[in-house]
Amino acid sequence: MSDSENVLVWLQGWYAAQCDGDWEHERGVKIETLDNPGWAIRIDLEGTDLEGQEYPRHEADINTHNWVRAWTSDRAFHAACGPANLSESLTLFRSWATTAAPTSPFEAQ
Repeated sequence: MSDSENVLVWLQGWYAAQCDGDWEHERGVKIETLDNPGWAIRIDLEGTDLEGQEYPRHEADINTHNWVRAWTSDRAFHAACGPANLSESLTLFRSWATTAAPTSPFEAQ
């Protein structure tokens, strides 16, 4: 299994663990495209073990199509990235989530 498949399997597990009959009705994971081009990610943290944790702003700019920005605000993890950096952005979330939440049942895979 490739790393990008691993991070998607992990994200599916993390999402499923948050679903408690209420959380998924108001919150969730959103992945959208940007027009510059790229991806935008929003992962709601309210009601999770990560609520109240801060992700230090991350910025990496290689060129116009290879870049990543990640941060927390409004009780959510956010990332914006170039068209080929989606799995890299999700890996940033996974790495942070597995170290920031002391009771997280998920280990980095």
